[in-house]
Amino acid sequence: MEHFRVCRFRDTVTGQFYGHTHYDDVQIFYDKDSQPFNVAYVGPSVTPFVGINPAYRVYTMDADTKPFDPTETHNSPGVLASSKPPCCGIICGRFAMPEVLDYTTHYLDLLSANAFDQPRWLELYSAKTAYKMDDLSPKSWSSWVSKLIWSNDAFQTHYRHFHRNSQFFRQCNDKECKRERLCTIVTADTSDPTPCLRIVAELERYYFLQGVQLPNTVLLGGR
Repeated sequence: MEHFRVCRFRDTVTGQFYGHTHYDDVQIFYDKDSQPFNVAYVGPSVTPFVGINPAYRVYTMDADTKPFDPTETHNSPGVLASSKPPCCGIICGRFAMPEVLDYTTHYLDLLSANAFDQPRWLELYSAKTAYKMDDLSPKSWSSWVSKLIWSNDAFQTHYRHFHRNSQFFRQCNDKECKRERLCTIVTADTSDPTPCLRIVAELERYYFLQGVQLPNTVLLGGR
């Protein structure tokens, strides 16, 4: 139901903000045509939980909330925004809403704080800078996931951020761990395995080129 509602109001809901998991994460929403249309930003916790550092996020939002202009085109030339294009099988409108421009995650190194009795909050990363993204649109996040498949350096950067730069987090170097992590990012709707299956197919190609064959089992992500 959450996925359906977000899809229905995709032009009003420009971002979702969650906690609960303790980790620093995002989750991408895809529509019935496998197009990314929204992002859930999962902020880290200030509690260390198990083997991770305390952390928090600061979001930078676009403050431009100019009135909706019905003469603007929606997705393609000649299509008026007021014509309300189809969305997940229903009709949606389009409104000018603030967007997430960037976010920064700040963390507290517990080892250093305990060793020197001097807690210091440090900036861990900026999403746009660390992930080399032009913007934080759903399309850009979806492209970023593909980079994580084909670049181990990019994946390890994300995984270090996922655990908030902790020295105690479990390493993720094997194909099963990567598949589970990436499928979780793209599986906002647990009833739809399509995004995860695309991840599995790309991983198959990657590991085939690396000379490593994936097993036949499929791990679906989700929360």
